Amino acid sequence: MKFDETLLQETKKKILRKLFTKHIIGGKHTSFENIRKSFDRNEYPLAEEVIESLVREGFLIWHPTSYGKQYSINPRAIAQVKSLITQ
Repeated sequence: MKFDETLLQETKKKILRKLFTKHIIGGKHTSFENIRKSFDRNEYPLAEEVIESLVREGFLIWHPTSYGKQYSINPRAIAQVKSLITQ
């Protein structure tokens, strides 16, 4: 699916801000279902695409568990995350 670049950037900030304020960093992780609670049902595909993009870019890391993928902020990218969410 193709989304507007501005919308993608704002969604990235929203997700990173949520995880950062809840201290979901490194070993502490959460599921996609918990992340997407900030979005309307019709925005779930957008949230999923942005999360996968953040993983590829190194902002998020995913943890495989027996109950599904879990996500957290990459501790090595904290400085970049802080600068991105304060823009």
